[in-house]
Amino acid sequence: MAEYATPLIALVGTIFGGVGLKITERWLNRAKEKNDTAKEIRDELRTDMATYRQEILNLKAEVDKVEKEVTEWQDKYYELRDRYSKLNALYEDALRQIQNKASETVAQARDAGIQVNLSDKETT
Repeated sequence: MAEYATPLIALVGTIFGGVGLKITERWLNRAKEKNDTAKEIRDELRTDMATYRQEILNLKAEVDKVEKEVTEWQDKYYELRDRYSKLNALYEDALRQIQNKASETVAQARDAGIQVNLSDKETT
């Protein structure tokens, strides 16, 4: 039995050595896989960040464009408002002049003895 003990011990030692080597290899590979996974995640995040940066730049450009359009529309609005104010002032001035002229004409007609009926817009 002693002659079988040495090869048996060698066989058991080889098996346990191989199993131990595989366990150690897996343990080391697990750490490597964790590092690889972490690297993949970091790379993916870098790619995402680059994409988001570009999207932000595009959105900033669009915001600048829209702000420019808003400024143009504001300028147009203020220009039209000023034109309206000027035309309205001219209209009111012309209306006052017409009313004054009409009042003067009615006063002259009354002074001349002409009866004026403003409700019918006829002179007698």
